[in-house]
Amino acid sequence: MLARTQLLVCAYLLCACVPALVRAETVMQVDLRATPRPEPIQRYVVLCARKSEPWGTGHSFVVWITHDHYANQTDSKGFGFYPGAQRVLVRLAGGKGQLLDESSNQASIKPGLLTHRLVFRVDKELFDSSWSAKQQWQEAQPHYNLFARNCTHFAHSVGTSLGLDPPKPNTGERPPFYFERLMRFCRELP
Repeated sequence: MLARTQLLVCAYLLCACVPALVRAETVMQVDLRATPRPEPIQRYVVLCARKSEPWGTGHSFVVWITHDHYANQTDSKGFGFYPGAQRVLVRLAGGKGQLLDESSNQASIKPGLLTHRLVFRVDKELFDSSWSAKQQWQEAQPHYNLFARNCTHFAHSVGTSLGLDPPKPNTGERPPFYFERLMRFCRELP
């Protein structure tokens, strides 16, 4: 069992170290509002993927944005799911997970590392539903597992809370590859 686990870890690290395709960030916008019309407060839920720095599998996170036209004020909050422990073997094997504020993560605020942004324009109900999904993850404090419950699963959960039935992340799938599949799914929405 230990040899199999070590083999999986080595194979995953090898795939993670292969340079990703060099390309510009992919951005897609989807309007999920029940009745698209001008609103004094615009709401967005943005699913993001980025490269890791200096190497790694990448990372998925979610940003909630409101913009009040009358007050000319924008508020945003971003969260990603991380392993609670920082040792490499613990992160790979699993352990307690935690949602962390992405604004304090230097890699997440560097625009050059972003690979994908899927911007959902939503109404208040969907915005609140997606925030509730985030709250549920925060309260449940699920275990982190690089292969089965990771940052991409958190982004998937938020996408599901928007009333979508997005494809599930594959075991060990890197965030940019999952986001390519997710965007293909969104292109086929009515």
